[in-house]
Amino acid sequence: MIGQINWLVVILFFFFTGRRTGKITFGGKGKYGIVSMSKIDLPFYNRGGAMKEDWKEKLASLYEEIRIIEQSQEEAKVQFEQFCEFIAEPAFEEFMETLEELGGKGRVFKNPREWILFRVNFNFLQPVIFEYKLELPPQALQLRLNQVVRYRLAKEKDWQEKIEPFRPGLEDEDLLKLDKEKLLTHFLEICREHLFHLLTT
Repeated sequence: MIGQINWLVVILFFFFTGRRTGKITFGGKGKYGIVSMSKIDLPFYNRGGAMKEDWKEKLASLYEEIRIIEQSQEEAKVQFEQFCEFIAEPAFEEFMETLEELGGKGRVFKNPREWILFRVNFNFLQPVIFEYKLELPPQALQLRLNQVVRYRLAKEKDWQEKIEPFRPGLEDEDLLKLDKEKLLTHFLEICREHLFHLLTT
């Protein structure tokens, strides 16, 4: 008898709760039925301040995270522009002066905040056109560059090309502190490797 009264109390509680929320279901098992808890919209859950405010905090966090990403991308572009202006371009111009003394020619092209390209015409017995491009990946979050190497015999039309990370020294080296001499030494190593490949294979 006591057990039946307890079941009646439970059923009446959820019945009146269901009238307020509009979501209550009775199962078919047992003499008094079973309340389906998964379909009851508990009032304290909807009215809880912490639960209700959680999505607003997540939305604010999303905006902050996107702001940080966009700010980092903009800073990377500014740093690359500084790298080109104060390190890469002066280094290549100095290289061209010596190159011209040997009969070769060079020229610098650039798209601000995106890439800088150094084109060299080597006046060997088999003239070679050599291009060396440093580029900032479009969505880069920091100053990490790729180097694009293209070369061909002047009499040919097909280019040979290789793309790889630009690493003139240690991987974590600050490129804004890179010495011009070190950049040119790295560039000549790249030239030597690919020119030997072109002229001996």
